[in-house]
Amino acid sequence: MKNHVALFAGMGGFAFATEALGYKTIWANEIEPLCCDLLEKNFQDIVVNRKSISDLRAEDLAKLPKDIELLTAGFPCQSFSQAGGEFKAFDDPRGKLFFDIPRVIDLMPSPPKVVLLENVPIIKSFDNGALLSTVLNEMRFAGYWVQEKHAQVLSCATYGGTPQRRERLFVVCVHESHLRNNFFDFQRIPASPSKDLFQLVDRSQKLDDEYYLREDNKYFKLISAEAEKNGSERLFQIRRIIARSCPLNSCPTLTANMGGGGHNVPFVFDDFGLRRLSETECLLMQGYDPERLLMPIGIMKKDLLKMIGNAVSVGTVKAIIAEINNQILCAKVD
Repeated sequence: MKNHVALFAGMGGFAFATEALGYKTIWANEIEPLCCDLLEKNFQDIVVNRKSISDLRAEDLAKLPKDIELLTAGFPCQSFSQAGGEFKAFDDPRGKLFFDIPRVIDLMPSPPKVVLLENVPIIKSFDNGALLSTVLNEMRFAGYWVQEKHAQVLSCATYGGTPQRRERLFVVCVHESHLRNNFFDFQRIPASPSKDLFQLVDRSQKLDDEYYLREDNKYFKLISAEAEKNGSERLFQIRRIIARSCPLNSCPTLTANMGGGGHNVPFVFDDFGLRRLSETECLLMQGYDPERLLMPIGIMKKDLLKMIGNAVSVGTVKAIIAEINNQILCAKVD
């Protein structure tokens, strides 16, 4: 069984993906208490460190084994997002947390053979790749083979097996002690046919009244106007003060803002009215198996939606890690 370490572990998207491929997540770092509770509830024998990654020291990592095949890190994306009107990147305290990844690796008894990073696509495109160059250079200084071709944007709708239009940047780094080069080729990752939207969204089952908009609600009126123009056999989304019709058979990118109210939550017309997607449906859009996922006692729906919006697409990272196994971890050292 291969060993996996997760930094910025969140609600365990990388851990669930690696579990399905025969890995054991032995250690995780996460600062959000509910995420930590969820990780401990779902993975036996995992050690969850609840410190800020910036506070990690050698003693926190001293008991890790030397043989770690994979380290994953979906470092915070807020400082790289332009959605809020600000773009601070590595000048923001959250953006600076990226630099703790190579620092923590240096504190480990032995460096992981492969590191898989995840974040928003703009890191690759902004300022002719200047942000990406920073990421690559820091990982090279840490002893990893990585070039621009090892950093690619993948869509959940193509590789994650769900209709969510979620694009993320993934970076595959291979340590120089394992191989003499990084042979990883993103083009060898097979596409995964997306499930139909209404396989995941059940419009025939009545949910609790709290999920539905009243007909006199302003958002009901905005979405109904969109449905009149574009048809109701699709999802809709409230973005600030407007309603948007989603393309047929697709779900918009789920975000942490879903936990703060109606903003960014997808809506659907079912047999009983107009409602937001349920937490279970959002989990399915992210590739989680709701029957496998054990929830901490008393978790509030708004907190779960925030966690889901911050999560990685389980199917997408599973497809990448499967190819890391095939192309890198099963390769012979010359």
